[in-house]
Amino acid sequence: MFEIEQKYAHADFAQLERRLTEWGAAFGEAHEEADHYFNAPDRDFARTDEAFRLRRVGSENFLTYKGPKQKADVKVRIELEIEIQPGDAAAADMMRLLTHLGYRFVAVVKKRRRTAALQRDGFAFTLCLDDVE
Repeated sequence: MFEIEQKYAHADFAQLERRLTEWGAAFGEAHEEADHYFNAPDRDFARTDEAFRLRRVGSENFLTYKGPKQKADVKVRIELEIEIQPGDAAAADMMRLLTHLGYRFVAVVKKRRRTAALQRDGFAFTLCLDDVE
């Protein structure tokens, strides 16, 4: 799957939500996410423009790899996401496994996310309004 995104700092979420709802977007409930980023033992993801993380959404856990950004007006990159066992113990085990394989913990990014589904002009979009710590 390709991730195509455009990020905006300091957006007016209330105004965005009103406009997107007018266009037919269906918003879900807000939820908390924590992204635990790792760097590879054989290359620096900051230099190769890649990302590798363990995402925690409630008790759910996902491993995500994001490839280098492609040249475009917006951010476009390959994204592979794999769901793994749920729960704190599974997340801790995965982080220990990654560490044993030589991956280095870099940072955790926490956010409160509200998503919406939108069909427009023949395309299906997932829209995210994030409040990042």
